[in-house]
Amino acid sequence: MSEPQDFADLPGAALVAGGTGGLGSAIARLLVRRGADVVVTYRSNKDRAAELVDELLLRADSLDLTDAAATSAYVDSLGDLHTVVYAAGPHVPQQHLSRISAADLSRQLDEDVSSFFHLAIASLPALRRTHGSMERPVHILVRLDEERHVRHAVRIDRLQDLLVDQVVGLYKYFCRVECVIVKCSRNTCCIQGTGIFCFQ
Repeated sequence: MSEPQDFADLPGAALVAGGTGGLGSAIARLLVRRGADVVVTYRSNKDRAAELVDELLLRADSLDLTDAAATSAYVDSLGDLHTVVYAAGPHVPQQHLSRISAADLSRQLDEDVSSFFHLAIASLPALRRTHGSMERPVHILVRLDEERHVRHAVRIDRLQDLLVDQVVGLYKYFCRVECVIVKCSRNTCCIQGTGIFCFQ
């Protein structure tokens, strides 16, 4: 059964920040299959980006989302965007809670939330023009029976709070902001949500 081409006629492109990661690359593949012109960004994984370019014939650019000015200039250069996906985020070492310093936790949370904020603010003009959507895939840890998962869960809560604030701010511009649920157990991950990210 062929994929619906419901993104083929949308104005502009789809931007996947963090497109070289496991989740980001899966989303990029889905968008390409459904007719979107896709651009992915990465921070340091140049080899993986090159593989995606060869596989999907998309555009891949290095971008440090913690740099607000660079993020704004880059997004402006893309023109219209109908979809923006934040699938980026700092590496989360799977350490036990007792080994995590307060400084490390604060740095990681600030970096992740500020990166999302920089991308969101930079994308607003393009999303307003196209009445587009912003998506933030969110990991839900099904089994929080190990204390080393705490840092990841705290990080997700911070992003969810920011998403709620953003929904209020974007509603009057007819932009849609969604939180897509990614449920993870010890051995598997599945994606549940609406629109393009509802994997059957």
